[in-house]
Amino acid sequence: MIPGTTQIRDGLSARDARGPSRTASGKGGVAPCRTEGRAGRRLSHSASIRRRSRQGRPVRRKPIARAAQKGFVVVPAPRRNRPGVDIMKVNALTALCIAVVLGGCQTLDRPDFSREDLALASPELRFESGNPDDGARFLADLGQTPPKDGTFDLLALSSGGANGAFGAGVLVGWTARGDRPEFEVVTGVSIGALMAPFVFVGPERDEDLQAVFTDGRTQHMLRSRGAMSPFGPALYRSGPLRKLVEEAVDDRLLSQVAHAHRQGRRLYVATTSLDTREQVIWDLGALAASNAPDRRERFASILVAASSVPGAFQPVLIDLDAHGRRARELHVDGRLSAGFFVAPESVLAADAGTAIGTGAPGRIWVIVNGSPGETFSPAPNVGFSLMGRSLETLLNASMRSSLISTSQFARLHGMNFAAIHAGLAGEDRPFDFDRARMNRLFDEGLRQGRDGGWTASTPAGNVDRAISIGPTS
Repeated sequence: MIPGTTQIRDGLSARDARGPSRTASGKGGVAPCRTEGRAGRRLSHSASIRRRSRQGRPVRRKPIARAAQKGFVVVPAPRRNRPGVDIMKVNALTALCIAVVLGGCQTLDRPDFSREDLALASPELRFESGNPDDGARFLADLGQTPPKDGTFDLLALSSGGANGAFGAGVLVGWTARGDRPEFEVVTGVSIGALMAPFVFVGPERDEDLQAVFTDGRTQHMLRSRGAMSPFGPALYRSGPLRKLVEEAVDDRLLSQVAHAHRQGRRLYVATTSLDTREQVIWDLGALAASNAPDRRERFASILVAASSVPGAFQPVLIDLDAHGRRARELHVDGRLSAGFFVAPESVLAADAGTAIGTGAPGRIWVIVNGSPGETFSPAPNVGFSLMGRSLETLLNASMRSSLISTSQFARLHGMNFAAIHAGLAGEDRPFDFDRARMNRLFDEGLRQGRDGGWTASTPAGNVDRAISIGPTS
């Protein structure tokens, strides 16, 4: 556009400034165009234009040829390939598609490594769930120190996202009730992994555990990566999650976890390795008690990986360096492989005679952050909502199966089993970090923790009575 002029539109083309022509249909007429006038006025879309004189009086309609003679600049309008298809829009969409394709060509900055390299590079604090040798190491580690009170207590904290507020309430209420045990083992998956270090340390960190879920700090944790997020590695930025974790994993927490580990207690969290396609269990107590100069950063990175829901948050690369071998393993949320765990899969599949712990009487406690029961609501039948309902159904079925198999595992090994869940209050909205909702969930957990709302079984109990997986009142 010529400087000092204003773009205006008209119904004629540049070619028609010389006079009438024929359209593509063969009939007399003109094709669309744009005109730009020094008068600074936008003209109407028609075969003629109207403009005002310097005195402000209206002027009769004039053909585009006369408008050109009066000093208007005639600019050809964008042509259409066929009715309804704007070539400019097509070009824009083509550019977008190219950007999407190029965006999908992102590569990871890590060298190639073999399965053997991964096995040799794995430190002692890493356990592959399906590996029998790692399962044997896991059991040997648990059997080193007898429990102080004569009872081996294992607490498993499940996945559940924002529903973790319920589990936090249960633990605070359990402390207030006065019979919360000191757990020999605490395990965590996803949001349960983030809770686990505070729970492992003990009731002295209840106030911090409550604050994380009720003071609103998580309310703005989900920050979109922008318009191209559906085509990148994740929908949300990982920065807010990592910031939350790194602020929580301070020197005090690391020191407390290390102290408890040296006393013989154990803290485990799970991730899912996208390289081996299986659950990986990490001994965070051993990491905290080590002399590694980067133990705090590695501790935090494992927790971030343990709660990085695939598609929502970017996968996390964890560096492994042992026995002269190195590997960079890609990890995501442990929920992808199990909603909670009490031991590696290889241990669960072992003979019933396998001892858990030191052989002392044992109890397994499971806090389900949500409601694994079958609940009714009309299902959506469109796009992502349908996919979400399908995934929710799959995960809930997996959670119920895990509860049943864990109950059977406890019975076969002569252990008591107890589970607690949020019931109807734990509606499946793991990404709803609304502060008011999380406070309601915390209050529900607090009530159940104080009231002893556990559904329990003994080794001789009926499995159907061992767990209650439907809604509670």
